[in-house]
Amino acid sequence: MFSSASFAQQYEYKLTGITSKHTNDYYKYFYDDANGRVDSAVQYRELAGFIYDYTLKYVYDENGNEVLEKGYQKFSGDDFYTYSTQVRYTYDENGRILSRANYNLNRKKGEFELGGVYEYVYEGDKLVKRNTYVDEALTEKFEEVIYTYDDKGRLDEENVYSSFFGDEMTFSSGTKYIYDDKDRMVEKISTIGDFFTGAKMPAGGEVCTYDEAGNIVEWMTYSEVKEQPSSRDEYTHDLSLETVNTLYPVENEWDGTVYLNSKNAILSNIVYQTDRNTGEMAVYDELVMEYAPVASTGINVIRPAVKDMVQAVYADGRVRLTGVAENEPVRVYSQTGVLMDMKKYNSQEGISISSMPAGAYIISTRLGSVKVWNR
Repeated sequence: MFSSASFAQQYEYKLTGITSKHTNDYYKYFYDDANGRVDSAVQYRELAGFIYDYTLKYVYDENGNEVLEKGYQKFSGDDFYTYSTQVRYTYDENGRILSRANYNLNRKKGEFELGGVYEYVYEGDKLVKRNTYVDEALTEKFEEVIYTYDDKGRLDEENVYSSFFGDEMTFSSGTKYIYDDKDRMVEKISTIGDFFTGAKMPAGGEVCTYDEAGNIVEWMTYSEVKEQPSSRDEYTHDLSLETVNTLYPVENEWDGTVYLNSKNAILSNIVYQTDRNTGEMAVYDELVMEYAPVASTGINVIRPAVKDMVQAVYADGRVRLTGVAENEPVRVYSQTGVLMDMKKYNSQEGISISSMPAGAYIISTRLGSVKVWNR
């Protein structure tokens, strides 16, 4: 089933914060409601008597691509925030990420210095490789990640190869993805490479469990065997609020797997961890999600410069958009915020999502975004 509601009508609530019930830690999210995208985020943590206060500001280009992430830090004893990190992105003509460059402030010099560059390589509509370089000219590569897909187009394996001390690339770590008969990811099997031979060795994994409504209710990680988990997350959901109608802080670095892979909005997350000394699992933290109605002055109001609001309708196995010009770039993001498809819009062809795994998808255009649900 696909939603045919317009972007302005579709969102009812937005995730505005995540608060710990056992500590003073919290996250806050602020949105550019006119475009339905995250504007800034705040993370506050207290650890071993120290305060860590971090704010992220997101900058977008005229096509709605996130081109800059600014990081402002404030630690214990600081009187003000320091502009300390940058993440810069470039895109190809289809709106796909080509590079991600990290910059950190050199406090002595008072200027930003490059910390590394990711280069993204595609074949067709699939991301097949991510290379990591230490230089902006992309000549000194020290890591590469290779992505492979199954015959349904689902991510099958993610393998990392690293170069130590200038040597050739050897296998470092890997992840195998397992799906159920509804095309939902239910398990990740991890491996690591032997330092001397590069051979793959078991390294635990992750298992997620869904309820009958289609919500992830448990996410468990283990180091050796599944029967002895190292951590476990339990989730409760608001059955009156669907994910497809909820605005989340989706941006290039946000891992929204649990949120967007569940049918309903998450209310709480109880975190359990195993004590290394006793081997017993106990509550480590409990996080409560905070939602707020999407204000009528937010995404329900069309900006003066925008005459039309994008709408999506489903017919003949394809999503077709109104308010979007021919050959205008459109992007389809998966449940995890990963770009699944990018093309120049053709009203006759539309956008095919029927072959993609079940879940929520975000179709982003110049005028705004719509969420569609593939069941």
